[in-house]
Amino acid sequence: MPKLIELGLPSLTPEIYSILASQGIISVEDFMLSADISKLEAWGSGTLKEVVAEILHYLECQRVGLKSGLRGVQDMQAMGIQYLPTGCDSLDAILEGGLREGTLTELVGASATGKTQLCMQVAASVAYKCRALVAYIDTCHSFSSIRVAHMVGTLIKTSEGHQGGVAADELGKVLKGILKFSAFDIYSALSILHELHASISNNFQAPEEFRHLRLLIVDSASSLISPILGGNQIQGHALMVGMGAILRKLAIENHLAVLITNHTVGGEFGQPKPALGESWKRIPDVRLLLTHNPSSNASEVAVIKHSSIACNKQASFCITKRGLQSAEAEL
Repeated sequence: MPKLIELGLPSLTPEIYSILASQGIISVEDFMLSADISKLEAWGSGTLKEVVAEILHYLECQRVGLKSGLRGVQDMQAMGIQYLPTGCDSLDAILEGGLREGTLTELVGASATGKTQLCMQVAASVAYKCRALVAYIDTCHSFSSIRVAHMVGTLIKTSEGHQGGVAADELGKVLKGILKFSAFDIYSALSILHELHASISNNFQAPEEFRHLRLLIVDSASSLISPILGGNQIQGHALMVGMGAILRKLAIENHLAVLITNHTVGGEFGQPKPALGESWKRIPDVRLLLTHNPSSNASEVAVIKHSSIACNKQASFCITKRGLQSAEAEL
């Protein structure tokens, strides 16, 4: 990506560019991925707003071309594309295999619809069935290692025909493949994401445990972003753009499947809609809407955005003590 000074923006004077450079922000990519934009407040609110607003406007104008370029990279990877099983057969059916590597999938739903349960089921499934590494970023104290262990135990019993209990060493090996991180604000989350990217960007120098990373889960992205969109809209928007950029970078460059969750807010005529607005809407490749049916006690998931399959597919599942139990998919 070009250097910021090459954009010809009026607010990017040599003096301002020097200050940016001192923070390690030289290119457009540096700006998008920076977790330290808040430091720019020291310049004074007027200058901050002018600089950030102009750069964000440039990014918005370039969005279509950038998205096409990223899609081209994904298309080139598609020859060797793989799908990661979610652990829910009906969901895998409507997704034509599961979560696609190299893409970002967003799971949207109101509170208590089963978003975290589904995230933990996906983590258990990928860690066991693919013997792959999963990075799970928990932002709401909602991750339960006991619950995940139950899910893994059920998968082992089902696939290997165990009649009794599951051996502790067998269960332990799978659970070691799920790395849980805690991040309760966007700054700590961005720090984790940048560390992950730095660790796996060069496979030959990456720590051994990161060389098999195939799935990244962020539960939930909205709990990190919503609090920063209140007061300083420009700074909050910039941080949101930065988080979206690093998530897409991790997915595309490292061929990871990325799964994030988002809550819903009230829309027109009282209909719920995904939170975080139009700018965030462009980030995920796949968007799934999760709802709960009180009469049947089942959760229903529908495809509402997808880059390659129809958006009229639905699947149902029930949340049980042992994990998710699929109902028949509706194609």
